[in-house]
Amino acid sequence: MGEEVAPACTYGDDTVAEEMLKNLYHLLLWPLCNTIARCHAEQGHIRVAAAVLSLATSLPPPLPWLCSFANP
Repeated sequence: MGEEVAPACTYGDDTVAEEMLKNLYHLLLWPLCNTIARCHAEQGHIRVAAAVLSLATSLPPPLPWLCSFANP
C-alpha cells in the first residue's frame, strides 16, 4: 500500500542488471549469427551469409530492445 514497486526492467537505473543483459546479448546472439553466417558461407551461400551478418549488425542496442518486450 505504501511502497511503489519499480518496473521489472528499467533503462539506466540498475547498472548491474544492465551489464548482465548486455553481456548475455553479446555472448549469445553475436556468436549465433556468426556461426550461421559461417556455415552458409562454407556452403557457398554468400548472400545468405551476408544477410545474416547484416541482420546482426542492424539489431538495436540490447537493453532497450529487451525492455520493450518486458514492459510493452
